Amino acid sequence: MKQKLANLDELNLFVKKVLEKLKPEEKAVVLALHGNLGAGKTTFAQHLARELGVEGEITSPTFVIFKRYETPKSEFKNLVHVDAYRLESKDELKPLKFDEVLKEEGTLVVIEWPENIEGALPDSAHHVYLEIADDNSREVEYS
Repeated sequence: MKQKLANLDELNLFVKKVLEKLKPEEKAVVLALHGNLGAGKTTFAQHLARELGVEGEITSPTFVIFKRYETPKSEFKNLVHVDAYRLESKDELKPLKFDEVLKEEGTLVVIEWPENIEGALPDSAHHVYLEIADDNSREVEYS
């Protein structure tokens, strides 16, 4: 599913389409967000969190690496938002017990900068690619 987005309303519709394809499983469902700085990864994660019923401020967990939210309006029990921007390898996730997070039933894990923790994502991970177009719109693709 590939699309050009002109504004935040269109991004929100795209987020809803992606969420329709994600269903809770016996282990965590992983959604990897790819794109350069400013491409909209955090904005995508914020819209996704709102759709899941997360209230309050949703910021990128750049310095704490990940944040956990309850998702009261969703089939998922929890949302774990990971920002791997400052990480250099998957080994840096060990102290955070990331392997345990991936085993959690009914959890949705959204990861910004997944290329920085290559090898940590399960083969079943879903991917969203975000890119800034020449006209400052966004091109997004879900696979």
